[in-house]
Amino acid sequence: MIMKKIVLTLCVCGLALMALACKPDRSLNVGVVDGEYYPIINTNTWTLPTTMATNATLSLELQYASYGSIQAINVYQTLNRTISGVVNRDTSLVFTTPYRPAFSATKQCDTLVYTYTAPAVTRPAGTTAVNSALIFEVVNTNGLIKRRVTASTFTR
Repeated sequence: MIMKKIVLTLCVCGLALMALACKPDRSLNVGVVDGEYYPIINTNTWTLPTTMATNATLSLELQYASYGSIQAINVYQTLNRTISGVVNRDTSLVFTTPYRPAFSATKQCDTLVYTYTAPAVTRPAGTTAVNSALIFEVVNTNGLIKRRVTASTFTR
């Protein structure tokens, strides 16, 4: 009887050690590439006005986090000019900042309030509309990035 318990205990210990020695052949974590994580943008949408005049300002809060180290936060502006029925898109970097911890205990993530100032926009001959949107980008030190574009655009 004692011998059966010893053999059974040794078998269970042996199986446990074999299970610990096995490595899964793929990652079990979503969003993981070679053990490195993408940043997370918690902000889902921003409410934008339908029109913005030159030099008008708009404050938007970016809520973000990362399991890896964050390198920088970038904000891009897109200008979509409709000229003779063809949409031409220009994208330009309007703000960049190195990462500075700004953890909000209430929101359980880092936050950045960005104030956008609408620039003067050229309207080439034949331009019928100019729409603009903002793209927020969180860049990790491992090179992985996450971008989020404003859900709506505003007319200029």
